Amino acid sequence: MKFPSIIAVLFLYIMLTLPDCVYPMHLPSSVRSEEAIIRVRPLLENELIKHGVKWGAPVYLRIFKKEKILELWVKQTDRYILFKRYEVCTYGPNGLGPKIREGDKCAPEGFYLVTRSSMNPNSNFYLSFNIGYPNQYDKAHGWTGGAIMIHGRCQSWGCFALSDEDIEEVYALVDAGLRNGQTD
Repeated sequence: MKFPSIIAVLFLYIMLTLPDCVYPMHLPSSVRSEEAIIRVRPLLENELIKHGVKWGAPVYLRIFKKEKILELWVKQTDRYILFKRYEVCTYGPNGLGPKIREGDKCAPEGFYLVTRSSMNPNSNFYLSFNIGYPNQYDKAHGWTGGAIMIHGRCQSWGCFALSDEDIEEVYALVDAGLRNGQTD
């Protein structure tokens, strides 16, 4: 094996074994998302400091459909604390109950994972991120559909819609967590 080939293999091995926070993977962004994050970050950072949490801490989202509330939790050392609640404008016209099939205008119920590739800074609904529906449970039940988002514009046919002001904050905190290495 030639010397440059050894270096290339070694470099690839190092990059594949390092955690994301050491060598971050690409996270989509746009002028719109960057401007929103710049706008809300100072206020959010001050609020996080009051809770003993740094910018980029892992986040956990919990939505209560009946109450139309999205809770944003942040990791404070070894536990998650409730940071803020946001009003969900709507989650579609067909009310409570799980999403079962594509086009049923229902929002899903369950546990979902937001990843780097889930972020959509160029959304038609201002800013958005995909929640990962259908998950394994949904698929095992034969439930269909996709592209279920948390987004702005306060309108929805099966996604979780927030006001544009609220999605800026939620998007910024999710983005910061992912950029800082959050993977679950």
